Amino acid sequence: MTTTTDSIHGHDLIHYVAEHQPTESALIAHFMAQYGDTLRFHTCSQQNITIEELLTFLKKRKKIVEHGGVLQVNAERLCQH
Repeated sequence: MTTTTDSIHGHDLIHYVAEHQPTESALIAHFMAQYGDTLRFHTCSQQNITIEELLTFLKKRKKIVEHGGVLQVNAERLCQH
């Protein structure tokens, strides 16, 4: 069952990664199954971005890193709000 939503904050994805340490493909599959293919995210500085764009954004800023094929949160790089 999918849920519709206008936009999900990127922090929700970060929290999921912190809890589950998924592969990138498993992360995308989870969110697409949960919210459907119209899923969009926003951050403090980005609006209406896809999950792939969000992952690129978070990796570029080293908030999410990949180690051994799984995604992990880099707590030192996260904002605290």
